[in-house]
Amino acid sequence: MNIQRIFPKIDNVDNHVQGSKKYLDDAAKKGSSYAEYINKFIPNKITSEYQQSKINSVAPRIKLIENAIPIMISELGEIVCIPRTKDPPVISFLGARQGGKSLSSLGYFSRLFKYTGDPCIIMNDFQYASQDYVSPQNNPDFIKQLWLCGETPTGLPITQLYPVSSKFQEPKDATLKVDILKICLSFKKVIENHEDFLVLKEGSSKHLNTMKDDIIEEGYKTKSLDKIEELIAYKLKNEINVSQSEAANNIKRAIIGSIGSMWKEKLFDISNENALTNIKIKKEDSEITMSAILGLMYVGLVPALATGNIRKSRWFDSYFNSILEEIYYTQIEDSWFKRNNKVVHILIDEAQALIHNFEKTKKTIELMATEGRNARIALYWVAQNYKYVPADITGQTNYSICMQQKQEKDIATIKKEFELTKQDVGEILNLNKENHECVALTTDNFIVYDVENNRIYKTEENIKGRFLPPLCKTVPPQWSLDE
Repeated sequence: MNIQRIFPKIDNVDNHVQGSKKYLDDAAKKGSSYAEYINKFIPNKITSEYQQSKINSVAPRIKLIENAIPIMISELGEIVCIPRTKDPPVISFLGARQGGKSLSSLGYFSRLFKYTGDPCIIMNDFQYASQDYVSPQNNPDFIKQLWLCGETPTGLPITQLYPVSSKFQEPKDATLKVDILKICLSFKKVIENHEDFLVLKEGSSKHLNTMKDDIIEEGYKTKSLDKIEELIAYKLKNEINVSQSEAANNIKRAIIGSIGSMWKEKLFDISNENALTNIKIKKEDSEITMSAILGLMYVGLVPALATGNIRKSRWFDSYFNSILEEIYYTQIEDSWFKRNNKVVHILIDEAQALIHNFEKTKKTIELMATEGRNARIALYWVAQNYKYVPADITGQTNYSICMQQKQEKDIATIKKEFELTKQDVGEILNLNKENHECVALTTDNFIVYDVENNRIYKTEENIKGRFLPPLCKTVPPQWSLDE
């Protein structure tokens, strides 16, 4: 598929590509920030030698921007888009390992943020890839394709969130500097919701519930685990009246053991002074405190949760799930967020592994898929295939961007959900992942821009083509645009 043959040509596009790459390389050496890059590079640094009219002539997204987000180029050279509607979508990105699913999801997500400005968060960045996303796309083949579609390389205003623990390792610096924020768990939140975090028998949990307010107060006042232990012992003996001293000691050991294990791992705000849970922001006419993730999204940044440090922690499920729940219930219950009526977009990479291994996280992702529209939450999940993902999630997924699958059994669920024909199945099995080929599926409709005939139309049909690369920097492609 020769995309350059289909679109009107920009004069000296190769010179443009090489020029932009040289500027980006120079910027990286000088350590230029994202803001400095935007001010210097767009729009005059590279485009000055071109007539703006020529650039506009190949910018169909200008006509589509208000009602759709581009996702791919079809085999016919048409730009395929997912419409923006009142109901937030559930979209999956599927494919075998290293088949392009994460790259295609980032391509869509980078356009979504640029064209809507809606609150966005990237969850489960376990390989710390988001440190590069702050930089605009700098690969020549990717830049060429963006320009032939009338798009400009643009970085994301990423702030990487690093959950810290005693085993925390400082992240490596990005090529273009990315903001890094160390976060930890609120001691107050863990004690108030101890059923979600602490492993306790029913009796111990019941006693903890009766003294949780005093434990929270003592913790923040003294910041001492020993003082908390003394408080628990006193409460059990003098106020809760546990009759047998042996029973009281067992309860105390169970409670302090559970709290202490997290304390020693430095997961709490009061046992880790190098991290935070909340930030202060101005909301309307007042200054308020909210969680770091919600605050960053509110002020127009894109938080990316880097999970590599805690992925193997026994508290990972509770930690990760608490963030998802906070986003969901804030959207449902907070009066300002309800009044603001903003859709929050959540991208979850490697969702299949999370769902398979972590029960609490699985339930909340299911909740977001089934009830997310009422909470103004759009869910984007990335997985190798459908068959290990619960029906509550797949049944609510109305768009799927499908890369190559190795075996027909891997797409049996997709075949059922999207009513695929034998020909559709054959196409998916034979997609060329090196060329970023994919098949776009839907239970709704796509908006398609027919460049050659200058028309826009809707279709419910499955569409084969090549997904659009991200606007921001990523790993280089394995193919050339001119192939």
